Amino acid sequence: MFHRPIYLLRRFLRDIFNPIRYEVADGLNDKHLREYYFLFREEELVRYHKYQFDENNVPLTQTHADQGKKRYYYNPNFIGQHALAVYHSYIENRNQDIRERFLTLAQWFLHNYEVVQQDAVVWFTPVPVPKFNVSAPYISAMYQGRVASVLLRAYTLTQKTQYLDMARKAFGLFDVPLERGGVCSSYLGHPFYEEYPSEPPSHVLNGMIYALFGLYDLFRVSSDERAKQFFDRGVNSLIQLAEHYDLGYWTKYDLYDERKGPEHLNPATVHYHMMHIDQFRVLYRITNNEYFFELADKWDYYLTTENKIKAYILKLKRIT
Repeated sequence: MFHRPIYLLRRFLRDIFNPIRYEVADGLNDKHLREYYFLFREEELVRYHKYQFDENNVPLTQTHADQGKKRYYYNPNFIGQHALAVYHSYIENRNQDIRERFLTLAQWFLHNYEVVQQDAVVWFTPVPVPKFNVSAPYISAMYQGRVASVLLRAYTLTQKTQYLDMARKAFGLFDVPLERGGVCSSYLGHPFYEEYPSEPPSHVLNGMIYALFGLYDLFRVSSDERAKQFFDRGVNSLIQLAEHYDLGYWTKYDLYDERKGPEHLNPATVHYHMMHIDQFRVLYRITNNEYFFELADKWDYYLTTENKIKAYILKLKRIT
């Protein structure tokens, strides 16, 4: 059991002394997809996640500390994030070798999906998530959205409709409840796209927002009205529910504690607290809703050393 506090201490030191914070991109409403909403950079991601690469330069990532013995595996979320970083490198350099590297990663998704129903495909994650009692394989709204963002940029580059068609099918389960194998739950009557299909639903904030980014990419490229409806529902849910993530000095990573009790309270790490701030700033630039701007500024004000330490002490109590 001691490896988890040690992991948390290492995470805390990394967040304090060597944090990773993504720069927000420009042109977030253009129909022609350029960089992702955040500027992921290859070297930074490789250093942060300690990837290994297969013979096709597809990254494999390590399992987390709560998995016991670590091993490397294909995770669609991290493959997608790395692909978006490579796409950013291509936008910067217009190098054809980089373009081919990006398309190789996009093609990985064309060869590693599963059809779960008509017009719905899934990229399953093959390892469990013990902290939310989620067994493997599982489907994630966040991962589906991230894969779609990769596929839609491949479509932008090549105009090959297979990428666009597959991106549409990535959202085939966004109106299907968790209990029926989909990714949608509800909280206080508001729909929520779940990063993890847990019971009770975990309502992970950053995962919900990344799912929305994928939906918005599809709308930008194709004016898909169904994607826009899903996006608008999610945005409205965030407006109604964001206050539940506010601890008064920090943000929560999820709302699992709302049903499990206060001893399960899960403050965000520094990395994820900063991500919440920047995600809300992106949502403001997309929607022009002042609520997101004001809340991002409020949460940015929480970024003091005292509050960072307070959040990590609470996280340590939770896991011990």
